[in-house]
Amino acid sequence: MKTALHLNAENLITKNGELYLFENFFEANNAEKYYHQLLNNIPWQKRSITMFGKTVDQPRLISWHADPDVHYSYSGIDLTPTPWTQTLLNIKEVIETTIRQEFNSAFLNLYRHGRDYMGWHRDNEKVLGPYPLIASVSLGARRKFKFKHMKNSDLNYDMELNSGSLLIMCGEIQHYWKHSLPKALRVNEPRINITFRQVSM
Repeated sequence: MKTALHLNAENLITKNGELYLFENFFEANNAEKYYHQLLNNIPWQKRSITMFGKTVDQPRLISWHADPDVHYSYSGIDLTPTPWTQTLLNIKEVIETTIRQEFNSAFLNLYRHGRDYMGWHRDNEKVLGPYPLIASVSLGARRKFKFKHMKNSDLNYDMELNSGSLLIMCGEIQHYWKHSLPKALRVNEPRINITFRQVSM
């Protein structure tokens, strides 16, 4: 399956999905402005998740923003949408105009330092559709992001995501690949990640 993105970009993975990276999608000044606006104005929450029957605190802070009545659930968490901020709408509009895709929600993660992380997972909830297109924006500290194929251990891909970068995941990638943001103990600065999604209601 090939997704029409209307972009002159190279797919970074060789099979079972599509992955596109735009390292300086937002200019440095805009990335810095968005980072501080979101860091200081988003109602960040500390939430717990249930994994293997055990409830633990997530090693990061989160916030869910979406159109009215767009709800999202994962790992035992039911999220009620917080209204869009003007900063999020500005970022969303630039991405939608560029890639010609619409989004009705944004999931935000705040990694306060290098000890905060995201474990291996797929964004494959049914409400995202069979072939979700996810636009992921990085702001703040530069962090490593990792991919691994679920059926072929020889297939893996690592990248460094800098502030202002845009990563597009689409096609079959959520069927065959997991991704993670590992710990980076030498990193002391925060990183904000925004994943724009289209959630069915």
